[in-house]
Amino acid sequence: MNASGGSLIIDTISTEANAGSAISDITMSYTHTHPVNPWVSGVENTTELLIGNRLITYDVAIDTDNQGEVAVAYGFTDSDNTGTLALSYQFEGIISDNVFQDNGADTGFLPSLVIDSQGALHIAYINETSQMVEYLTNSSGTWDVVQLGSAVVYSGPEGITGTAITLHPTTGAIHVVATAHDGTNHNLVHYTDETGTWIDNTISNTVEDDGYSPKVVIDGDGNIHSVYHSNPLEIKISSRINGIWQNETIPGLSSNSGKNLDMVIDSQDVIHIIGAADTYSHVYSGTLGNWAGHSLGTPAFYPAIAVDSNDNLHAVYHVGQPKKLMYTNYISGTWSTATQIDDAGWTIGIDIDDNDDLFVAHSRSTPSIELRLTSHQGTGQGLATNPIFEVSPELPDGLTMNWRNGTISGTPTEGHANTTHTVTVTAFGTTTSETFTLMVLEAPDISYAGSPFTFTKNSTVNVATPTNIGGVADSWTVISGTLPNGVTLDSSTGELVGTPTAVSTVHSIVIQATNPAGSGFTTIQITVQDEAPDISYPGSPFLWTKGTHTINAPSNDGGSSTSYSVTSGTLPAGIFLPPGSGYLIGTPTAVYATASVTITATNSAGSSSTTVSITVQDEAPDISYAGSPFTFTKNTEVVGETPTNAGGAVSTWEIHPAASTLPSGLLFGPSNGTIYGTPTAVTSTATFTVWANNSADDVSTTISITVQDEAADISYANSPFTFTKNDPVSGETPTNSGGVPDGWEITPDISISIPGLSFNPANGVITGTPTAVTSAVMFTVWANNSADDISTTISITVQDEAADISYAGSPFTFTKNDPVSGETPTNV
Repeated sequence: MNASGGSLIIDTISTEANAGSAISDITMSYTHTHPVNPWVSGVENTTELLIGNRLITYDVAIDTDNQGEVAVAYGFTDSDNTGTLALSYQFEGIISDNVFQDNGADTGFLPSLVIDSQGALHIAYINETSQMVEYLTNSSGTWDVVQLGSAVVYSGPEGITGTAITLHPTTGAIHVVATAHDGTNHNLVHYTDETGTWIDNTISNTVEDDGYSPKVVIDGDGNIHSVYHSNPLEIKISSRINGIWQNETIPGLSSNSGKNLDMVIDSQDVIHIIGAADTYSHVYSGTLGNWAGHSLGTPAFYPAIAVDSNDNLHAVYHVGQPKKLMYTNYISGTWSTATQIDDAGWTIGIDIDDNDDLFVAHSRSTPSIELRLTSHQGTGQGLATNPIFEVSPELPDGLTMNWRNGTISGTPTEGHANTTHTVTVTAFGTTTSETFTLMVLEAPDISYAGSPFTFTKNSTVNVATPTNIGGVADSWTVISGTLPNGVTLDSSTGELVGTPTAVSTVHSIVIQATNPAGSGFTTIQITVQDEAPDISYPGSPFLWTKGTHTINAPSNDGGSSTSYSVTSGTLPAGIFLPPGSGYLIGTPTAVYATASVTITATNSAGSSSTTVSITVQDEAPDISYAGSPFTFTKNTEVVGETPTNAGGAVSTWEIHPAASTLPSGLLFGPSNGTIYGTPTAVTSTATFTVWANNSADDVSTTISITVQDEAADISYANSPFTFTKNDPVSGETPTNSGGVPDGWEITPDISISIPGLSFNPANGVITGTPTAVTSAVMFTVWANNSADDISTTISITVQDEAADISYAGSPFTFTKNDPVSGETPTNV
């Protein structure tokens, strides 16, 4: 491009505005001075075949670019009887055809097409299989497709659904409209990527059945206008004016205003709409709320319309019997007589290139199936100067530039630092630039991100800096409410500073920030909470005793704590920390080696931790000797009289008097307090004190020990005894190899069982003179003492005494043969 094409004059080179107030329009004028070659048509009035033997479905779409490229998008029915999208492309006389793979989908219906300033193609169409409108582009260097949203293919007496696409001449934003169906009615949906991501919005009246045959254009101010018709046939237009969609019905020339619509917008932002109605084509021209209609006065179908650089209108349409493609134009307020430019004309699309030459893409079905391109020379008036205005960097929100005339207007909604903007005008392949400065003063728009604030008593406020997304504030003031004691508002920065000195409930405060553009207000809430706790436990390090109740209160030099908790370590078993009081309380149930425990006190301001050292020693011993007072027996081993301990473990044992004073043969276990051994001598009762010692206490108990004699061990050497009647028993004395008996007993009673005998209970001796013969009698003799009652068994038999005989007649003198009558002895 040439560096300069003409003269650009901006009426105001420096503008200062206030946000929220409309600016005075910044206008500019451009005069093109760079030489422009005399106009020469670049085409012949001719028709050429783009592609044959394809059944075209519904619309075709055509666009041209500034390099002489012509692109035609169309859908056709392929060999598997489904729709397919194709692109026919002509450049420098060479025609190429591209069929897009559809993987069996029924797609490519109702395409629309636009070429951007870089020569990239943008196509919208409907995929009937997925019932989605899809967007296809090669702007990245490869073909990419995006599914935008729900859409339907429909052709009936009510009309034909469709798509339309356009792009903003300076921003490159894509705008697509497509017919959808909500289950009840058809309606029209607008899609755009102008925010960087695709967004959509239903723009027609959803309670009506409409959105048929849509088309879309962009005016110089960047407003979007989409025309479509409803059922019944009324022409509707939805326009996005300054970001707000509004709908309007265009008054028709007949009860059926038109269908098969097409739409263009000229350099003066006048909208021109063409449509077929009652077999005639009608053209409606105007602006929102102000329309004029004109009938072309002849049967016409599938009309299409375009506008050249001089704002001349060019219309084509189809008539039947015979089938013809007709052309007419509107120059100097008059429509020309229509002329035939080809013999087809189904599914027509028209475009005018940068040289004002016409290109018409259309199909015919007989005698062959073809897609044709008809070229038609322009009017010969020459090219009008229709510059495109661009501004850099971007204007603040709320201001727009009309890309047709450069006028900057609107109401800025944000502040804008004093900035030099460059306006660039493009015309006839040349660019011209000029600059202006713009500054938008904005009233402060303030907030305090931390509100509602919670400050802490005695802590410096350091988190209360305002956020201002508006204009710089010159001053800050509190206009309602009272700040907490110790806190102030910095009048130059709006920062809340200071140190609160007292706890306080919620303060509601209105702060005002002011500059020449106005004031900003915000309401904040402030609460001053107590300072964080500052705790300690005065008794630490703690030495507690197992089984002994303890209670230990914390000391707090800070704010009141709302809860206490153990945050490190473990309390001894039986000790608790109530979260409300922080007391260490309870009765330890187990010995606990010295350990550190961290306790944290918390309130809304924060927390304070302290570490205490805790040791739980064992409880004092609690000893006793179950057998005390002890009576041991001489020469009988004491295996171990072990004390019972119901208290803490014993570290050492002692006995007083010393263990050496224990009865002979007894010992004391210094590791367990056991008394053991074999006493060797009878000992009278002695008292001893036994001590069980540990870290908790030295505890004692008193025991007494007596050593009694051992049990008797008796026998009668001559048992079994055989005594003789009337012979004195001088004394059968028992033998005792054991302890001395305290008493003797015999059973049964010997004096009864054997008359004449007696038993001495003092020594166990049997004496007397048995007076009667007695068969063997078994007796049990008991020798008793404190050690035991010991018995032995004896047997006593009393035999008769020896005979004492004499013969009184002796010496006897007997006579021979005289009987002796009986000399009987005498036995005394």
